[in-house]
Amino acid sequence: MNLQSLFVILIVVIVGWYLSFSASRLDRLHHRVETSWATLDALLHQRAALANEIVAESNLDPATAYLISTSASAARFANLEERSAAESVLSESLKLVQSAAFNELLQLPTPLLVELSDLTMKVKLAINIHLEAVNATRNVRKKIFIRLFRLAGKAPLPVRYAFEDDVLEPTDLPQKAKQEYEVTNMPVNRRWARLLLIPITLIFVILSSKAISPITEFITEKKLKRIYSAV
Repeated sequence: MNLQSLFVILIVVIVGWYLSFSASRLDRLHHRVETSWATLDALLHQRAALANEIVAESNLDPATAYLISTSASAARFANLEERSAAESVLSESLKLVQSAAFNELLQLPTPLLVELSDLTMKVKLAINIHLEAVNATRNVRKKIFIRLFRLAGKAPLPVRYAFEDDVLEPTDLPQKAKQEYEVTNMPVNRRWARLLLIPITLIFVILSSKAISPITEFITEKKLKRIYSAV
């Protein structure tokens, strides 16, 4: 076997390894897209259910309540094309709810406000993860070897949806609601520690004063003896 044959074999091995590596990487990226979308989809369903609960528990005006209920239902049951628009409407509606609650223009139970804020942050993070997976997969599928050897197989090209471009920012809780939440969710041991802190401090001060007073009297007596002896 001459040098040229060895070179050809080496090239074939390298190309084969590269194609195998690229196919495995592309498969992992497709799986990442699917799992990230499943997570995002579950969070969006939770948000839609929470929106309906907010409508039931708050004093929203009928028009806003109808808008949120309709968009929440569409977000849960509509097809994907219509759902994207519904998710955008729901995001804007919940922004208004958070803003009104922060300005104390809307009466809403504190647990729902906290859950809405946490869920908004989770949805925002899930959207970022999904978009990152989609962009990475699309960039790999643009490569010449991937397209030439059809390494993607019959897997559909990942897409990004319009609602993923919405700006989602969780709003701070109103001051009253924040204090109520902190007190309610404070660990039991911390609450008992705060309750016991005052009497323990008083006992310590009393005992300290009783223990220090004989020492103070002794020092004062010593000073008086020195003064009398000097005189």
